[in-house]
Amino acid sequence: MSTLRLKFLPWLVLFAALGVTWVVWGHERQAVRQQLRTQVDFSLRDVASRIEQRIATYELMLRGVQGMYATADISQRDMLAGYVASLQSDANFSAVQAIGVVELIPADRKDAHQRAMRQLGMADYAIFPEGQRDVYGPIVQREPNIGLNRAPAGFDAWSDPVRRAAMEKARDSGMVVMSGKLKLAVDAGQESQPGFIMYIPIFVRGQSHESVAERRNALTGWVFASFRIKDVMASLYGELPPGVAFTIFDGVDLSAEGVLYKSPNSGEVSLSAATANEYLVVTGHSWTLSARSLRSFEAGFGRKAESLIAGGGVGLSLLLSLLVWLMATGRARAIQLAESMTKDLRIAVQNTESAQRDLAVQAQSLAQSNTDLEQFAYVASHDLREPLRMVTMYLALVSRKLGPDLDADMKEFIGFAVDGAKRMDALILGLLEYARIARSEMPLQPLALGEPIAESLRNLQILCQEAGAVVSVAEDLPSILGDRTELIRLFQNLFANAVKYRSPDRAPIISVGWRDDGTEWCVWVKDNGIGIAPEYFEQVFGIFKRLVTRKEYEGTGIGLAICKRIVEHHLGRIWVMSIVGEGCTFLMAFPKIDAQKGH
Repeated sequence: MSTLRLKFLPWLVLFAALGVTWVVWGHERQAVRQQLRTQVDFSLRDVASRIEQRIATYELMLRGVQGMYATADISQRDMLAGYVASLQSDANFSAVQAIGVVELIPADRKDAHQRAMRQLGMADYAIFPEGQRDVYGPIVQREPNIGLNRAPAGFDAWSDPVRRAAMEKARDSGMVVMSGKLKLAVDAGQESQPGFIMYIPIFVRGQSHESVAERRNALTGWVFASFRIKDVMASLYGELPPGVAFTIFDGVDLSAEGVLYKSPNSGEVSLSAATANEYLVVTGHSWTLSARSLRSFEAGFGRKAESLIAGGGVGLSLLLSLLVWLMATGRARAIQLAESMTKDLRIAVQNTESAQRDLAVQAQSLAQSNTDLEQFAYVASHDLREPLRMVTMYLALVSRKLGPDLDADMKEFIGFAVDGAKRMDALILGLLEYARIARSEMPLQPLALGEPIAESLRNLQILCQEAGAVVSVAEDLPSILGDRTELIRLFQNLFANAVKYRSPDRAPIISVGWRDDGTEWCVWVKDNGIGIAPEYFEQVFGIFKRLVTRKEYEGTGIGLAICKRIVEHHLGRIWVMSIVGEGCTFLMAFPKIDAQKGH
């Protein structure tokens, strides 16, 4: 019987060790999946926040046009053309396909309306599609009047159920309302591209529109802005988070018919992808934003550790069972040694389980910290900024409505309030950007510094041209392990500061250079601006630290703090050298790629 036990002992040890390996491997796999889901959820909330901010910008744009028509007639076409022309240089409005006017025409005024439009120079103007209806809502103006926007006016938006639903909701609420998924009228005959339209009502001047009944009675038309969803997504600040595929559904039905947008990399999604959904309510309409991880994204999360645990565990299990077999075939000393090893194995298993429990607690704590940070970012971008937008909007409405009745002091007080709200909004955005730095769990990738420097200069091209800045960049800039988006922000902040704090008596001259410092690459940005006194060399990198008054130079005092945080995320250092009146040199030391990997 004793011999039989000795024969089965090695097998028992093998199965026990393999069981421990399977438990440890399973726990590691579960921790990796949780980490992956957390990162996907963070990316989803980031994109949702950017979409809501962009739609809010379009809403304010439409309110501006509505305010313009509060003092003018729909027939004054030059006013809208001039307003749209002033927006075209602003990158925030690059996705706007067209801004136009829809006029409300009862059936008994149809013929008179068509004659009037033809007298304005539109010889072939006619309301279409044809047919008798009680009310018509033709497009009477579409700006800018170029490209596809030169399509004939007269399309009856009221005849389309999707457009009509949004127009009715805007009429009854008096607010900006977004339509459902549709094809733009100017895309007729073109390949179908999903889009949407935002409407805001125009009321008869001087007529009350406080209640629903009054709004319906005072309605004269709508201002609209049309968009293709691909253009809107392309206009968002920065690139979409890498490694995640995004899909936008119109409404809450996640069916193929409701797909409004799919990111170009959607075909790389794996069957076991981590998925997260976010429901957005934008200007009275619901969207569902869905995010799924890509195969390339999942590959960076713990796959090496899983393989190491599986391979190492199996190997150690076989080795341990072989050792037990060798000891079991010896004499009493071998049996005693086997018993001792078994005891050590139990202790090792207990220690391993204890370590795994500690690791699970730490992982849960880290996940909770990330969740808290995400919640803070969400509150900062929604709950804090929304009241500021309302304050700014209603102050503008008060100023426009009272108009000449305001004395100089009241106009100045309202100006102070609006300026304060705008500065607080800028501070909140700065804090949000500061908090997001280094939150991505994607590993740093080899990157030539010339790429983010070139991209940041392209972003600031108009600013540099207006200031007459001369920029020179050294050739053969080195490569480091870096985050492309953060490095673009780093150099964009430094170049923008060089232009902003330029000397009033000379054009800005900016140069970028580098040198090899052994284990580090030293890169610098030099300018000929107003300079910084030596006693402020450390203070300039503190958050909200300003060395000049706001009247002299606009700003929030957070730009250089963001630069320092980005450089430290890349395991580097940043400092400044300057002579007052002659300019500044901001120097950054980045570890070389081999040193970064070792760290």
